[in-house]
Amino acid sequence: MKNPFHTIIDPFQQEQWNNIGITNLKRCNLTFYRLIETVSEIALPELLKNNEEFDFAFIDGWHTFDHTLLDFFYVNRMLRIGGTVIFDDVDMPSINRVVRYVMNYPNYVFMGNIWKDITIKRKVLNIIKAPLALLSKVIPEYKHLKHEIFSHAIIDSDKKLNLQSSMIAFKKIAKDERAWDWYKPF
Repeated sequence: MKNPFHTIIDPFQQEQWNNIGITNLKRCNLTFYRLIETVSEIALPELLKNNEEFDFAFIDGWHTFDHTLLDFFYVNRMLRIGGTVIFDDVDMPSINRVVRYVMNYPNYVFMGNIWKDITIKRKVLNIIKAPLALLSKVIPEYKHLKHEIFSHAIIDSDKKLNLQSSMIAFKKIAKDERAWDWYKPF
């Protein structure tokens, strides 16, 4: 790897984590990093404005749907073709929904995931959803009708999409050239 450099965005590294991440980097004699101690919704647009590019991104920030989607929005703009993005905490409903959305992007492919045993609550929910999933298969193949009646989470199960995971990775395989009105149900 030519001139590796690690950019860390963590507004809580000092006050909440007692600098454990930076301490561990120093213990390993790693010096090729910078710590940006502000929230990602401020840091990422600045990095984009400065024409930063990355080969790898690990999204593990504020775990709401909107914050995670915003993080991905900026990462997508800065990630080089051939680069990898990993989402952490995919088992959380908000992150799961973002990942379902990202799975539709035509310029990303699934690379792999870290499997996670599902909770009893999730197992019960899957049992309840099973008849609905079966019913969704007998509806005529009119996609718009199918998606108006059934949630995408019923049509495509977490298991089918490899979302019973703690982490999931995608590789960027092409430039983002979606049309201005691009949308796919998720």
